[in-house]
Order: sequence, then C-alpha cells, then structure tokens
Amino acid sequence: MSSLSKNVLQLFLVMLLGFSMTLFTFAADLTPKNDSATRPNFLDRKMARVTIFNDLGEGLNLTVHCKSGHSDLGVHKVAYPKGFYAFNFRPNFFGTTLYFCGFRWPDSPLHMFDIYVFQRDREVCGKCFWKIREDGPCMFNYETKEYDLCSNWNNRRKF
Repeated sequence: MSSLSKNVLQLFLVMLLGFSMTLFTFAADLTPKNDSATRPNFLDRKMARVTIFNDLGEGLNLTVHCKSGHSDLGVHKVAYPKGFYAFNFRPNFFGTTLYFCGFRWPDSPLHMFDIYVFQRDREVCGKCFWKIREDGPCMFNYETKEYDLCSNWNNRRKF
C-alpha cells in the first residue's frame, strides 16, 4: 500500500472517529436529566460536597458521625448557630454511592439519615447543603432558595 493510500485511510479513520464522538455527545444530550430510572453516565463523576449545618437552636450542639460502605468519616461536633461539617467525595463508578449519618444532641436519641444517595441527589445537587432540625433534616432547594426539602429520620438503619 502506498504512503498516499495510508494517509488517506488514516484521515478517513480520524474523521469517522470524530463523527462518531459527535453523534455520541448529541445522543447523550437528549437523555432526560431528572429521570431516576436513567442509568448514570460513568464519565460524569464530578466531585460532590455535603455540608451539614446545626439548626437545632440555642444551646444545642450537634454531634455528627457519617459513613459510607468504604469510609468512616469520624465524629464531629457542630455548634449552633455558625458551626458546620462538610466532606467531599467522588461518586463511585456504579452510581451506588451512599453516605449515611448519625445525629445526636443533648437529651435526644440517635437519629439516622441517608445524607447522600446518588440516585436521589445526583441531579439535585453537586453541593448539598443540609440543616439538621429536631424533626428531621432539610436540604437547600436551589429553585426556592430555601431549606424546604425536608425528610423524616431514617431510624431503621443501624450504625
């Protein structure tokens, strides 16, 4: 095969690869963004951040202990009103990342909550802000600019 034929063949393969990548990118943009049944894009593994604020009230310091299946983040004290605890992580390749936390304050039992669930949170927040209240955690809603995405405690989980 002559060098001219090799160059033409290489150019054709490069153009074919570029065209295929363009089609793949266009098709990916057409997938629904908020459909929880959609499989996660394994290339979209941006860093996520969870920040937890104490909203219990004057004199009630919050103790937080968060874990995942692979990491124990330790015990942290969060003072009211300006204290916070934050951690960063990269969601796993399989789209199954889960962080759960135990919360305790004076004269309360241990309360549990799944603070980050990939399937629930990936489209809602790359930076998840939570206020911990006695009746449950409330996540910051980027649409309303309020902490109005409130949940019940998940006390059936064992720590």
